[in-house]
Amino acid sequence: MPARVTTIDSVSGLREIHRPASSGAVDEAYVHCAKAVRRGGLWSPERWPDAETRPNAARMIKDHAAIDVPAEVIEQALERDLAETLWAPGGS
Repeated sequence: MPARVTTIDSVSGLREIHRPASSGAVDEAYVHCAKAVRRGGLWSPERWPDAETRPNAARMIKDHAAIDVPAEVIEQALERDLAETLWAPGGS
């Protein structure tokens, strides 16, 4: 089941979105039911935005987190992270 956990850093007061496996004090937690996924049209390609106008993951992260770096820098970091940490079948 998809989940989102929001934490607040006790020192800085910054709010962060975490994967459920992350550690930290939980301020808010939401579980999204299958009805929300269906109503949102996740599995209905005809309801998706055009690929030409849809932002990539780096752009979404930049905008959502209000990060003051070019989206290209975030894209390179994402690619590096995937290359270094994504589990591959057979190990590695």
